[in-house]
Amino acid sequence: MKVNMKKLAVAVIMIAIVTLVGATVALAGGYTYTNIIGKYAFTGTEFCFPSPTGSSFSTNGGQGVFIFHWNGRYSLESTAAAFSYGSNFETVGRAEVHGTGTYTISSSGAMTLVMDEPGVVATYVTGPAAGNTYMIYPKTFTGYISADRRTITFGNVEPELETIYNADGTVRSTQVCTSARVAVQIW
Repeated sequence: MKVNMKKLAVAVIMIAIVTLVGATVALAGGYTYTNIIGKYAFTGTEFCFPSPTGSSFSTNGGQGVFIFHWNGRYSLESTAAAFSYGSNFETVGRAEVHGTGTYTISSSGAMTLVMDEPGVVATYVTGPAAGNTYMIYPKTFTGYISADRRTITFGNVEPELETIYNADGTVRSTQVCTSARVAVQIW
């Protein structure tokens, strides 16, 4: 009988801890890193103009998956249909894209994603640039998480100056971009 009482006491304590933690999260606005662990499928667009020192413009539409990890880190895998034109960078094609970064969430549900260097890594698999790899950095997104934590909208709050690097690290071009994305939890 004592063994069963010990098991019951442990179970009651565990339920109390879970309840206390849940209440604490709810009082703090309900948003924490652990609330968005998992995979979020996304779609979105981006449009870029040449910067004062740049010479190309581009647009792309893509879809992929953000994977949010428990420790404030994320990874990105996507495919983008891209069009770029200018004296330094001309292509139409599909690119496989990946990257990693960090994310923060405020108590109101505002979210900021910052790409790690070298930023977005895109390898063209079709078109005139097929086989070429480019890195785009910096890349920052700001957005909001829905109350049920299943949807995230994000993009640029202001146009962002980005640099496109060749695979060897040399600067290919600079551009000013704006983008918008919507992500929906799939796991």
